[in-house]
Amino acid sequence: MTRQINSSRIFRSASAGLVAIFVLLILFGIDNNCDAGEPIERIVATVGSDPILASELAAQIQLMAIQRGIRPRNDSELVQFQEQILDDLIAERLMLAEARKDTTIAVTDEQIEMGIEEHISNLVQQFPSDEVFLEELSREGMTLRSFKKKLRPEIENQLLKQQLINRKLSSIAISNKEVY
Repeated sequence: MTRQINSSRIFRSASAGLVAIFVLLILFGIDNNCDAGEPIERIVATVGSDPILASELAAQIQLMAIQRGIRPRNDSELVQFQEQILDDLIAERLMLAEARKDTTIAVTDEQIEMGIEEHISNLVQQFPSDEVFLEELSREGMTLRSFKKKLRPEIENQLLKQQLINRKLSSIAISNKEVY
């Protein structure tokens, strides 16, 4: 009995494997020209003069995976998720650059702490219990403290972006004629 080999299926599997390896190489900066103990930081995108580093992208992917409860089932879902996160980072950097130019926009440490607590409270509600949430953090290699530390810049950025949006929206005037 002879067995037929489906070459297109083998090619798709090999391609998916190569894509996964390529993504890992980009994210973690593996380079055969570097010393084993010397980390290399790769730039995956640049917004103005502000680089987005592979480590930032990897950290954001990890954070978003936890927050959204996403575990990509295959290479194409992983690549799509990574591209979405990179697009989000680029859009965020553009908004933050504009918010930071505006000297009237600022957030306090108290606002940031309240935002962190509110965000974590909302996240915990998505899990059956606090313990399950903490187990998920542990599975991702984080403690609640390290998660808060990682979350802090994101919350600060959200608050800055929200103030920018509020400022832009407040300057829009809509007449009664435009409403109808």
